[in-house]
Order: sequence, then structure tokens, then C-alpha cells
Amino acid sequence: MLDKDFLAQFLQGSPDVLFRVTLRDQLKKVLPAGMDFPYDFGFVPSTKADDGDPVDVLVLMDEPAFTGCVLKCRIIGIIEGEQGDKKDKERNDRVVAIEKGNHSWAEIKHIDDLGKEFRRELEEFFVNYHRQSGEKYSVIAVKGPAQAKSILKKAGGRCAAHNRDWGCSA
Repeated sequence: MLDKDFLAQFLQGSPDVLFRVTLRDQLKKVLPAGMDFPYDFGFVPSTKADDGDPVDVLVLMDEPAFTGCVLKCRIIGIIEGEQGDKKDKERNDRVVAIEKGNHSWAEIKHIDDLGKEFRRELEEFFVNYHRQSGEKYSVIAVKGPAQAKSILKKAGGRCAAHNRDWGCSA
């Protein structure tokens, strides 16, 4: 089991999309009427994903957190995806984690424990979220905590190397 700190950025039930700029949040966009984040969404500090941003994380928990809140979480898997058209695709994976102090999700240890229908709904949310911005997003695979840990380790190393020269988002 891998435990990690995550920073909440988009809150369950909110249509606001925030972008972390140094220590301040900036409103990036508002989702269309009727669409909001089904769960808290944020990033893993001190990581750098293939798309140049910190690694994204979807956090399942009993109640929404608040923007900027550091959450102690247990990683249960990763949704591997890519965005863009055929000529200009880039990876954009999403770690899925459970907040450690919750009750509703306490028995979930692996993303497969969520069930096929729930996983399909999460995948569809990301596809629709990107579609609203005119972007294409496709799910490549859904994998467990071992693969998520491997991607986080690689992203942490990428951030450390980047930090030597330019500083890294955290």
C-alpha cells in the first residue's frame, strides 16, 4: 500500500476549474451548466507528469475538502490516458486515491474494487470534461496501485531533475 500527500484543487460538486500558480489559485474556466466534479481532484506535489504538469489525482472521500487542502491518501490505481489528436497526443494519467480518514471508501484497496460500472463512469467523466474544451481524451488502460506507484516514482524523478535548473511545481 502506498500512502501519499495530495493537494486538493477542484472540489466535489464544484464547476470551477482552478489552476495553481505558485501559491495562488487562478480561475481557469467554469464547467458548463449541469457539469461539476464528481469527487475532489488535485495533484501530487513535487511531481512532473509527461504533459509537464504535476501528476493529477482524483480523491474519493466522504465529504469535499477545500481548495489548497493537503490530503493524506492511499493510492488504489491509475487511469492511463492520452489527450489530443492523432498528430499531437500526450499522456495525461490520473491517479485514483482514497483519503485515509474517510469511512465510505475504507474497504477499497484496488481500483478494481470500485466495480466496472463505477470505473466506466470515472473514465467517461474525463472524456466529457475534455470534450467540453474541444479536446479529445482517450483512456488507454486502468491499472492498480503498483503501476500508479511506478508512474509517481518516475514523475518525482523528472521533477527533481527539472528542479535543479528551473524549479518544479509543487
